[in-house]
Amino acid sequence: MGENERTEEGHQRSETARKISERYGVPKEEVEAIIADRRLQPGKPHPMTMGSLMKDSHTTSGSYMTQPQSRWSAAAIVGIVLGILGILAIATLLVFILREPRTVEVVMQEPPAQVIPAPQPDTVVLEPVAEPAPEPPPAPKPAVRRRTAPAPVLSTSNSLEAEERLAELKAAGNSKARITRVSRGGTTIYQVRR
Repeated sequence: MGENERTEEGHQRSETARKISERYGVPKEEVEAIIADRRLQPGKPHPMTMGSLMKDSHTTSGSYMTQPQSRWSAAAIVGIVLGILGILAIATLLVFILREPRTVEVVMQEPPAQVIPAPQPDTVVLEPVAEPAPEPPPAPKPAVRRRTAPAPVLSTSNSLEAEERLAELKAAGNSKARITRVSRGGTTIYQVRR
């Protein structure tokens, strides 16, 4: 069984290499070498590959596909660098020339004249200086008297008792007597006032 599998596997590789060779135009030996991971033997290139076309063009037409040497010489590099530096120097010079000049004016000031006091006579008259009168302290605000109601003659929760007392006060000649009702904590209190 082992040999059958090997031959079958070899046949599949050979068939795969043939298909790839036909499809891409690569020789079958090279495809097999790539699949088997073997080193390729240098051979002549396929007629449709670039190497073959280049070789043919060199032999037939001479300089048809030749590429020029594109190496930079030292003189060319130095010339380019000096050209760039020259352009930068000219640009810098133009910037300094075209910039508006700034003029600074220096103004000299004369020192202020010194005032020399005139000689004064020996007698000096002193005028009395009036001292400002001290401001009087602010007047105390009058105390606001709060009107306090006279204490009630009777304070009770019984309305009949309050009415009896009111009737007695009015009978005694107090016509301003009255009853006021005050609620405190859910309880009504009747106050008899003069």
